[in-house]
Amino acid sequence: MQVVYHLWSETSPDWLRIIVDGISRDDPRCPSATFLWTGAEWLEREAYDMFGIIFEGNRDLRRIFMPPDYTSFPLRKDFLLPDDAARSPGEGVRHIERPYGPAVVADDPAAGVRRAPAS
Repeated sequence: MQVVYHLWSETSPDWLRIIVDGISRDDPRCPSATFLWTGAEWLEREAYDMFGIIFEGNRDLRRIFMPPDYTSFPLRKDFLLPDDAARSPGEGVRHIERPYGPAVVADDPAAGVRRAPAS
């Protein structure tokens, strides 16, 4: 996982990009940028709520979109939905999720091409 801050100033042409790379998925922790920019508090709360990244130093790290008793993090997509309770992630892609290309007959490659009638 990775956290990227883009900070800029309205009063000068200065900007700063902070990249925190290699955050563990098992224990996602990152230093907070609230000491540098107090407006980061709200955005770090959002990242915590959606991805589960713990920003060390943020005073108000709690859920804002999901209910407080929700145990997962929606944008990580590493949880099973209620209708998929019997399906493990190791089972791969379901047949309905597989991408299919256009069917082409081996003897006649033009057979799979539809042409619009000439007007």
